Amino acid sequence: GKGVGSIQRGDVDSEYVKVIGETGAVGFAAFLFLLYAIFRLTLRTIETQRDPVFQGFLLGFLGGYIALLVHSIAATSLTTIRTMEPMMFALGMVAYLHNRPYMDPRRVRRRPRAAAPEAPYAPATVPQTA
Repeated sequence: GKGVGSIQRGDVDSEYVKVIGETGAVGFAAFLFLLYAIFRLTLRTIETQRDPVFQGFLLGFLGGYIALLVHSIAATSLTTIRTMEPMMFALGMVAYLHNRPYMDPRRVRRRPRAAAPEAPYAPATVPQTA
């Protein structure tokens, strides 16, 4: 078709082809490693998460992530702001949930509190006279 957002016949509209064309084999390998690292982080977080609400969120994110990867075969989904902004926000939440056990205040070793500072001056003592 013709118009805004359309591509000419014969052009390729694929995220993977775009990345390999712009960054070469080394950049494409790094891109695939990043995609795999996100997938692995999500799976590890699902395994360690006990809260069913967070597990539901993580499973939903994983399903959406896989759908986005499949969709990227025929479209440039990973470099458009409309799809990447919410995905990166959700990925930040996944990373938080992954690190959440380490941020539990009950597990943080606290330093002992310092003693209360002494008064800057001692009150004057008045001698008692009989």
